[in-house]
Amino acid sequence: MRKILALTICLWTVAAYGGESSLQPILPPPEYDYYYPGGFVVFTVPTHSELVRMCGEEHEPFPSCSGKDAKGTCVILALPREEIAAMGYTYDAVKRHEFGHCNGWPKDHRGAR
Repeated sequence: MRKILALTICLWTVAAYGGESSLQPILPPPEYDYYYPGGFVVFTVPTHSELVRMCGEEHEPFPSCSGKDAKGTCVILALPREEIAAMGYTYDAVKRHEFGHCNGWPKDHRGAR
């Protein structure tokens, strides 16, 4: 029931803003905004509390975090797609945001996630 309510609120927000949610993630600047060339893997984390535990509290309330492993692969931890949508984000925008970090975009940018 909570998920349905959250999704309904999200859809109302999207409708009110002409199809764009006010919660869309900050996309990286052009110099970091490209498909990560070192390959990537996305792991779905089932709950927000688990994501915060794995990423650190500074990632609240964003639905993902990322880093590079020893081989240089971009590793993205993200909530399930339904949860991402319920928070007002799109999966592709979240992935693009995390690719930016793997491409060198500092995590301490304003509104860091």
